[in-house]
Amino acid sequence: MSSQTVARIPVVDFSKADCLKPGTSSWLSARKDVCRALEELGCFMAILPSKVPPELHKTIFNAFDELFNFPVDTPDNPLRAGYEFTHLFWPNGNDQFRETADLYAKVMAEIDEAVTRMVFENYGVEKYHDDHFQSTFYYLRLIKYKEPKKLGVDVGLRSHTDKTFSSILHQNNVNGLEINTKTDEG
Repeated sequence: MSSQTVARIPVVDFSKADCLKPGTSSWLSARKDVCRALEELGCFMAILPSKVPPELHKTIFNAFDELFNFPVDTPDNPLRAGYEFTHLFWPNGNDQFRETADLYAKVMAEIDEAVTRMVFENYGVEKYHDDHFQSTFYYLRLIKYKEPKKLGVDVGLRSHTDKTFSSILHQNNVNGLEINTKTDEG
């Protein structure tokens, strides 16, 4: 019988005020933690209390509740319309949803830019960061994963590899992310 070791996802704490400001001692410490986590497991869990305050977290997930609870079996499901779904849900507009989604996307882009800069700096290729960042575009994808036990299987989403340089996942009450390690542990 073989024993299986479960890898723990490293945690990087971005709670210090200047940890996302290049050159500070907090930045250098966070950079070291980010790069170590990426080298060891390819991911990390971020603590971001000042960047994603509880109010933003609550507002963004409340805004998505209406979308996620829309009946998916209807032929005119607005979620099938891709990027134009907001016009179908709210023909007269919904400034609160738009503003919340825009703010959330902006915060996620700032975090991604900082983490990417940390990686580029760490490996001595920081001169390429600005060109890389200018060629980057973002998708804010709204995905509601069902709990595996509610589906009757152990998997909520099939195994896949993201094709982007980095991905930010913001989980809400369903802890089920599974990551394969270098040694293919799940």
